[in-house]
Amino acid sequence: MTETYVTLYHFCSERLEELAQEFKEMSHDTEKEGFSDELEAFAQKLRGLSDHALHHIEDLRPAPPEEPPFEITEELMKEAFRAGRQAMDFSIEFLQQRFCIGYDEAGRLQLALIREGMIKPMFLAGETLCMG
Repeated sequence: MTETYVTLYHFCSERLEELAQEFKEMSHDTEKEGFSDELEAFAQKLRGLSDHALHHIEDLRPAPPEEPPFEITEELMKEAFRAGRQAMDFSIEFLQQRFCIGYDEAGRLQLALIREGMIKPMFLAGETLCMG
């Protein structure tokens, strides 16, 4: 990996020297017509070099480790039941906030609690859940 960084360093170094020379040769007469276009074109070349270097560096970084898949365990279901009973709330939103999980995971946890008969749906004003 270090070799690739060295190659990228040399590429950027050479390209920056070329851009520096181009900048020196550029007209510095700010009153000259077309100066703004010339400067904008130069800035675009700098941006291109920067983007090129950043993309290469991002490609060289190792990918972050994947999180293990969300598993619904007996212990998690018992804790969810205790917490929900104490709060008198078994909603997906409550489970999300209480266990710092996403919507899908909270929905799966809620369904697992229903399947195990720990809670049951009640159809009143909207769907709310109650203890089984």
